[in-house]
Amino acid sequence: NRQFSKEDTQMANKHMKKMLNITNYQGNANQNHNVIPPYSCKNGHNKKIKINRCWHGCSEKGTLLHCWWECKLVQPLWKTVWRFLKELKVELSFDLAMKQFAIAAGSVIVTSFIPLMMHKITIWNKFGWLYAVAGFLLLSTVFVFGINKYGAYNWVSIAGLKFQPSEFVKIIFVFFVAALLSKAKEFKDLVKITVIAALYVLVLVVEKDLGGALLYFVIYLMMLYVATAKASYLFGGLAAGSVAAIIADKIFTHVQIRVAVWKDPFSMIEGRGLQVCQSLFAIGTGSWFGMGLGNGRPFDIPVRESDFAFSVICEEFGVIFGICLIFVLMSSFILFMDISTRSRKLFNKLLCLGFGVCFLFQVFLSIGGVTKFIPSTGVTIPLVSYGGTSVISTLIIFNIIQGLHMLADSEEEEYEHIKAQESEKQYTRQNNRKNQ
Repeated sequence: NRQFSKEDTQMANKHMKKMLNITNYQGNANQNHNVIPPYSCKNGHNKKIKINRCWHGCSEKGTLLHCWWECKLVQPLWKTVWRFLKELKVELSFDLAMKQFAIAAGSVIVTSFIPLMMHKITIWNKFGWLYAVAGFLLLSTVFVFGINKYGAYNWVSIAGLKFQPSEFVKIIFVFFVAALLSKAKEFKDLVKITVIAALYVLVLVVEKDLGGALLYFVIYLMMLYVATAKASYLFGGLAAGSVAAIIADKIFTHVQIRVAVWKDPFSMIEGRGLQVCQSLFAIGTGSWFGMGLGNGRPFDIPVRESDFAFSVICEEFGVIFGICLIFVLMSSFILFMDISTRSRKLFNKLLCLGFGVCFLFQVFLSIGGVTKFIPSTGVTIPLVSYGGTSVISTLIIFNIIQGLHMLADSEEEEYEHIKAQESEKQYTRQNNRKNQ
């Protein structure tokens, strides 16, 4: 119970009768009023009225504007949102969502300078071997600071900060391959690049990060094929990859388990196959149109925030929504390829191609794993699944592509300008010949 002074009540009565058109309010200046009736300004202005205490009991000093903003708008709106989230049971984790939002917001600000750097700095293709060494050293930090997560040693913990080096190294890897392939002139140059790329893949295999190893392998294979335009390299790489997959299935126990789960997850529903089974149940329960936001059971799905986020989306929003999400992701890949075809320098073309293949194949590995199309690889969907490292690396890739888009526009303008000058010179020569 808030007590108001006599002066406060008199001033309130005076201005309330004049501004707010309250007819049933009978104020008594000689009494202390604990409750002031609701008000609404009909004149459309914010005239300030000094008061010692907020009329709605929030113990704040201020003005009518403060009372309206804090007590009539902010507090009820926050209570409504909180009640909605409470009834919704805050799907997955509200804390993780806020953390992801903070990382994404900070990354957008920090990476916004990358397009300008890509456009102004023109020596990115001169550090091929530096990219190779730096990327390999960063990827090898897991052997010193690595921690085990979901059976793979592909995470690093330094001073309490945990991140996945392979997410950043894949950007350096694309720069390394693009820089060296754009300058390769002989077969021995290709052999050197292939050996170094194979070392990257080998490190990921030792870390038991088979999804990352497969991603790096496909990126290099497609960039090699586009740079050389030789189908023999493509088919030879696919054959070598198939042999390596068979050998991995014979050597690594975790590969055998994932393949067995992929073949028949329902026979292991109480053990290793629980993830895939619950994922399929969620997608089937959602059907075409979904159960509705907050009506699903995402907590039944293991690793629902990251690897199996697509299953949660399909359960609550439906398979149609999931298909639309796939189309949105594919449209990003198509735009990457469009920028690649418009670029005139081979280095820029290979950069766009490498990042485009990385983006699309990552989507394929993630969605293919949760739908039992391929064995689960533990790869996340870019900008959809939870993961700070994944969000930062994806935003870096998108901003690099934006910078390459700016370069492609500049190259087109320069080409058109040169072409116009040549046409003008040719026209001048023809006129001179006619005059002679």
